[in-house]
Amino acid sequence: FAVAGGIALLGIVRDRRAARALGSLDQQPLDAPLAEAARTLVARVGGAAQRARWAQTPDLTTPLTHGVRRPLVLLPERVVDLPQDERDALLAHELAHVVRRDALRAHVVRALARLATLVPFASAVARRWSPAVERAADDLAAAWTGDRRALASCLVRVSAWHDTRRMPLAATAMADRPPHLQVRVERLLASPVRRAGALAACLLVAAGAGLGTVAFAAAPRPVTANPTADEPDTPVAPRAPLDVELEALDTELDELVELARRAKPRPELDTALARLAARRADLHRARQALPAGR
Repeated sequence: FAVAGGIALLGIVRDRRAARALGSLDQQPLDAPLAEAARTLVARVGGAAQRARWAQTPDLTTPLTHGVRRPLVLLPERVVDLPQDERDALLAHELAHVVRRDALRAHVVRALARLATLVPFASAVARRWSPAVERAADDLAAAWTGDRRALASCLVRVSAWHDTRRMPLAATAMADRPPHLQVRVERLLASPVRRAGALAACLLVAAGAGLGTVAFAAAPRPVTANPTADEPDTPVAPRAPLDVELEALDTELDELVELARRAKPRPELDTALARLAARRADLHRARQALPAGR
């Protein structure tokens, strides 16, 4: 118990230091176009999205979301230079972290991993958690915007901005390591929606950004009678965004419960897991109230 308590205390200290480091950044209000885009997205999503606070800073090279009660989305200044569709995709991705309460989950996962240092596979589960969360946020953001290609292109471009400085422990950052980035981009472009030529488009973005560490197998764009016409968007059923979040939430919560079962008893972890389970139940009820759609 003494060892577990010491590990937990060390983790709390590190998280608080990370929070203070974020608070010391030069945070500024969003530029007018970004602020308007964020307001529009929040109004469309509603619910938990309204808890988000937004700011931009010259001190970061990748967007990140931090905080549990009033999550703060911090954007690097270069976001204003993105094409509009990629900017909207980036905002949707970060807002997905807020709606999914990923900061709370991050606290739970880190606490379990610290307390379960003697439990086989605990550290492996914790390592797999972060890429899984980013993929789930990608899926939810793409469901909101309906543009998977823009998000894939944005991921490649933003990863080229990213430097090697460590992100705060309690934050979820959009940029990813090349192996995980490739998986995320290929997952997004595997959808039939606007799939033709999308890999090639992302390769062009990567080349223009100087990102030579990510390799994709690009397929040529098929020639059509009207080369300027794009594939029609596949309509998103009313339940689609909830289905995406529920599938990810079910998987993550099951893994957390199993990890908690193997760890030392700790009441605050049980409370956090209970909140996540209640969130899942609320989402299932909300899904049942929606029409199935097509």
